[in-house]
Amino acid sequence: MTDTVSATPGGDVGQIAPGAAGTASGASASPADDASSPGFAGGGGFSPEQQAQMLQWMVEAGSMTQAEADAMLKDAGIEVQKPEASAVDEHLQGLGYGFEPAEDPMQFKLPEMFDATDRATTGDIVEADAQVRGWLFAARLPAQIGSAIADEAARVSRRTERMTPADRAVYQVEQKAQLQKLWGVEYKDKLALAQQLTREVDKKTGGGLLSFLETSGAGDSALIIAQLYEQAHRLNLRHKAA
Repeated sequence: MTDTVSATPGGDVGQIAPGAAGTASGASASPADDASSPGFAGGGGFSPEQQAQMLQWMVEAGSMTQAEADAMLKDAGIEVQKPEASAVDEHLQGLGYGFEPAEDPMQFKLPEMFDATDRATTGDIVEADAQVRGWLFAARLPAQIGSAIADEAARVSRRTERMTPADRAVYQVEQKAQLQKLWGVEYKDKLALAQQLTREVDKKTGGGLLSFLETSGAGDSALIIAQLYEQAHRLNLRHKAA
């Protein structure tokens, strides 16, 4: 994958990997007590600090204004004090600086579902660990953001495996609505860019990512889709600035 991601037309769908099938190794998990309702800045299993951080990343990448992020946090009842950035800082952040890619796959901190470090594990977990780290590294994600995406993928996977087909359909609609609210008329274009990055990573790493996103439900998560778009956008900005 190069430092640029070209958007191709994506259907009006709420999934990052529509139509994929099969399972990724180590993708299954036992039920957990994570059944909170989805919401971009209103819960979804994330702490107030995590929700604020996700929105702040989007502000720094230029995908929403500070006022819009503050309004979402206010609606969720979250108060966060943020230091003001200088004009120079904001310009550099807009070009993706301050979001340097992880230098090594081991910099990503994975949730227990995928993590094979420092504990006795089965072969499936060891393989899942390598796969997930490989996907995040191939996407050239910063360590902190890649780790947050892995956490969200594990949370969604635990939640969706307890869902009926009807529940899963409702979840997809809810997550799509979150992105449509966030992106407005740019929804289709931004979704297409996120999908294109996902396809490139899947191809570069030998496959498995698209099927994992589909079967686990992680490909429906508004948080994951939004962060993949932000990364694709950063890669394009870096390429143009080079």
